[in-house]
Amino acid sequence: MIAIDSLVSAFESGRLTRRQLVQGLAALVGAASASEAAAQAPPIPALSLNHVSLAVADPEASKQFFQKTFGMPVVSTQGTGINLALGTSFLGLYKMPNPGRVDHVCLLSLIHI
Repeated sequence: MIAIDSLVSAFESGRLTRRQLVQGLAALVGAASASEAAAQAPPIPALSLNHVSLAVADPEASKQFFQKTFGMPVVSTQGTGINLALGTSFLGLYKMPNPGRVDHVCLLSLIHI
């Protein structure tokens, strides 16, 4: 609060331009937001990416594309889907409505809900 008062006083006395006042206020707000965000731990800390599932029209054709292009082996199949290895994660290819979209992303955390 003292910093804001100092900036306003400097502006009113002509020692700061309006632009300098706005820049100073923005810097104070940004610094306060950053320190506040750093002080608060996230409620569910994400540690890594588990998988991403894509809606596709033809899981077999999509599998062939990803294997030919990226060399991704099949790690499992599930219902209408095929899961391809992606490092320690996997890419799911599932026959779903509206193909060509990301159906979901799964993140791993230490908290189980």
